[in-house]
Amino acid sequence: MFADVLGVARVGADDNFFALGGDSLTAVKVVARVGARIGIRILVPTLFDAPTVAGFAAAAPAQSAGADPLWDNETRQTSELSIAQQRYWFENQFDTASAIDDIPLAVSLSGRLDVSALAEAAQAVVERHESLRTYYPTGYDGPYPVVLAAARAFPELEVESVPAPDLLRRFLDLALTGFDIASQVPLRARLFRIEPADAGPGVAAEPSEYVLGFVAHHIVADELSMRGLTAELAVAYAERAAGPQPTWRPLDLSDTAYAEWNQDPAASSIGIDELAQHIPLAPAQERMWHDVVGNRNGDGNMKAAFEIVDEIDTPHLEAAVRDVLERHEPLRTRYPSTCYGPAQVVDPMSDIVVDLETVRTSAVALDSAIESFVHRGFDVTIELPLRLRLFETGSHRTVLVIVLHHISGDAFSFGPLLRDMLVAYDSRRNGVAPPWPALPLRYRDYAMDKRAELGDERNADSPAGAALRYWLATLADRPARLNLPTDRPVGTVRCTAGETIPFALDGLLHAQLLAIAEQRGISLFMVLQAAFALVVGAFGESSDVTVATSLAGRSDERLDDLVGNFSDDVLMRIRFDDSDPLAEYLREVREVVFGAFAHPDTSNPRLLRALREHGAATSEPLFRATLILHTIVADAHVVDGVVGLTSYPIAAVRAKHDLEFAIRDHYTADRRPAGVEGVLIFPPAVFDAATVGRVVTHFARVLEVFAAGFDGTVGELLRSSSSSGRADRLRTA
Repeated sequence: MFADVLGVARVGADDNFFALGGDSLTAVKVVARVGARIGIRILVPTLFDAPTVAGFAAAAPAQSAGADPLWDNETRQTSELSIAQQRYWFENQFDTASAIDDIPLAVSLSGRLDVSALAEAAQAVVERHESLRTYYPTGYDGPYPVVLAAARAFPELEVESVPAPDLLRRFLDLALTGFDIASQVPLRARLFRIEPADAGPGVAAEPSEYVLGFVAHHIVADELSMRGLTAELAVAYAERAAGPQPTWRPLDLSDTAYAEWNQDPAASSIGIDELAQHIPLAPAQERMWHDVVGNRNGDGNMKAAFEIVDEIDTPHLEAAVRDVLERHEPLRTRYPSTCYGPAQVVDPMSDIVVDLETVRTSAVALDSAIESFVHRGFDVTIELPLRLRLFETGSHRTVLVIVLHHISGDAFSFGPLLRDMLVAYDSRRNGVAPPWPALPLRYRDYAMDKRAELGDERNADSPAGAALRYWLATLADRPARLNLPTDRPVGTVRCTAGETIPFALDGLLHAQLLAIAEQRGISLFMVLQAAFALVVGAFGESSDVTVATSLAGRSDERLDDLVGNFSDDVLMRIRFDDSDPLAEYLREVREVVFGAFAHPDTSNPRLLRALREHGAATSEPLFRATLILHTIVADAHVVDGVVGLTSYPIAAVRAKHDLEFAIRDHYTADRRPAGVEGVLIFPPAVFDAATVGRVVTHFARVLEVFAAGFDGTVGELLRSSSSSGRADRLRTA
């Protein structure tokens, strides 16, 4: 297991995991995989305390946290509300007078109106959608749905005559009145008849104008489903005005059936076909979905480009792309909003058309053309999340560009994506189907298992509930905001164009940092994170900073060959004082990292709401600086050894955060340290390059002082690193 994760041929019983290039992120993977294999949940610090194979094997059972919820047979708790509904129910009961989760919609009606037919049409729509006639009282086991008959839930369409100047005020009165969804059906409708102006004696009055106002609580609808209800109402009204009952296709799934399945897919009697449109999002996808819906600026795009110097066989490449799309469902998945929350909709291969476009351009214009292509956003609710294009610049010189939206993949997804595409391309050129083995599971199965594993965050004994309690306790009294010294005001509209400042540390300094980490019982990632927090704190004049990193989330080895989004952004609140001994500070960072990695599945939007509900002074976003570490082993790239295929650099970047360190530590094929390199990504609309350049320089100096064996206080370290000369082994541009 050690050898597989580290990418080495052999690991001896007494070899040190971290001396072979292991770090905090790979430690999480090893611990999870060993625990899954032997059926227990092992604590991550166990590997740090016993980093050899022999030591870990002896210590793991004693340091077990009990059975892993992914693998035990304990019956899952169920609730008759879907997971999304539970969240909105809790928020509503916290303040039933609030209209913050109400969704208003006003429709202007022109022409002669049959009010009776409109009222009958509205009742028909309410009859069709049971969620519109459901309220959610509290029972012994929590909230549960009560579905009313349509005639009782919506007995009549109220008509109110209002002068034109009063229309907006009266509509706002309707829209801003909260629901108590424990006792009220979460839908209101009112027809406003605009009183015609008095034209004077003997002058015929103008025909009445109407505005139909709807308000629904978010527990039963969202903005997109409200538009769908409006369309259905128009159909029903047209048919009722003509006489007959509305005729429409039966719904595939009732709200109650969906909620039962949402809580326990295995126990539900609903068939797979019926659920094709109602696959829930995995937690990582859900966080991403809320960030990108309605935002097509390309921030969620991940991209890769490869130069092909051989002649390309486009038809066989298109066939290979089809093979990969069929193999990896996330590549042909859309994420629409439904009245149950966002869902995964996997398009069948019969609906997929692969037409690989070739764009001819000059070598001078190539980078600009690629930049325009990779930064074009996706509407993930209606578009598939993958685009490919060939850019041809001359005879037998082509660049293949791949853009994958983050909701359907993570950085590690490019490995199986490219490997499978190359295997399929080679197979198709030889007239055969790709000979790959079946994947061990589908992403949709992972998503459902993950949600079942986490459980209900309102249940204190569930993993989700424990994670939420951990983060509330960890972040409750933190400073509301990290005030970084910007060169220009941060605008209300985020400018995502980014610039980079590269840096590199040589192999000797890399080796020294690894040695210091081993002596201290920590990882290289912890060393980098400790230095990063100090530098960000000094930059923002704060000794209490919250930074973040990305956790791969592929602890289960069955996920290695899947394309999909498994990554988690995890927060780390790091505090320090000038008088803290460095050794004590590093121990504190170690515990912070352990705690963060043990509780990765609480979404930032949910955490932000929970903090505010508990009275914490906090601001959005929860963090402004992030550090991500990737380990690169020589000869491990997916494209190495493929004749005529080399990586092509994409220069343009996006700044997702104020300060984002993207770092790679390199090792030779026999796992000797070969240096650390990376870039600091920043938004030039906010910072000058010279300003953030000082952050890069200070970061490198702190690491050099670390490597030299410094053993004083944090304050002495900061003063020493800020006053020392430029690091000899730092290369910046």
